[in-house]
Amino acid sequence: MTGRTAADVRMTTGLPGWCGNESLAGKADAALRKLHEKSPELSRVLADVPVEQALAAFARYDVHAGYNQLGLDLSKLCSGLVARHGEPLALHWGLAMLATLIDEHERRWRESALDPELEPGFIDSFHRILTAVARGGARSLMPDTDAFAKELAICLYRLIPAGGQLIDPGSAVPRRLVARRPTLETLSAARYMLFNAGGFAPFAAFHSNLFQRHWFTPAGWEYAFQCMSAVFRSFPTLKGLTGSSWFFDPALRDISPELAFVREIPRRWGAVFVHVRPDRNASSDSLLLSRKRRELFEAGKYVPQVHAFLVSKRDILARAAAGR
Repeated sequence: MTGRTAADVRMTTGLPGWCGNESLAGKADAALRKLHEKSPELSRVLADVPVEQALAAFARYDVHAGYNQLGLDLSKLCSGLVARHGEPLALHWGLAMLATLIDEHERRWRESALDPELEPGFIDSFHRILTAVARGGARSLMPDTDAFAKELAICLYRLIPAGGQLIDPGSAVPRRLVARRPTLETLSAARYMLFNAGGFAPFAAFHSNLFQRHWFTPAGWEYAFQCMSAVFRSFPTLKGLTGSSWFFDPALRDISPELAFVREIPRRWGAVFVHVRPDRNASSDSLLLSRKRRELFEAGKYVPQVHAFLVSKRDILARAAAGR
């Protein structure tokens, strides 16, 4: 947008392990060399399925849809790689694709038209991804996994790394969320969406990332909201930000007070909340992450409840301006 790069946007995030101000020079090449040393057959697979050929399939990525649109193509790609070369080489091929994209970052970033304030977040993630490439990755990074789809979307500049969350600019708020049986909550949310946000789409959405869980903290979430001004400059048609999860449940204030910040921080940025549904089968990871919640669930004293937050661009920008 302005021609500036991360070198012009030095950032102090206060987040532990932040590498967004560190140079990427030579790191992708070095990571690829180490990967080839660990996987001598990888060159043969790359010749059989060139990375550039596979990337062409993602050129049709719809910026108005979420990152999960990558899933079907990645699943087909992974199935073919596993059938022809086995799981280890399919894993290493996927890592090689990520490293190839990162190696071309300087050129690709100039063509991206994203706000320069967002680049340090990408560079931080690229350092993390290249460390995984050099180590040879793990089963959780097979090309058909959600974790890999998120890493690829970051490398394609479609998911924006922002501290404790990833920001997807290709989302929307489902109208059915506020068009159900009217309650004070849904009527209030509907008014907010129509008169404050100006509509239900397009919206950015928060996604949690397994590899950024060490920043699932108050500081990590504050930083995510602080990035939104640059996101709105990059995607000026966005009307706001949303997110949906069990960890927005107000009951967690008493059950898991250490997670109270996850609801409190969006609220301070102007968000309103809407109940989405109960998770009666406990299919979310709420119980996996807490023995206390699991025991309460088994005793019939707790059922995870999915809530969504909705916050307009107007409110986020007003809060950002007030915080300067």
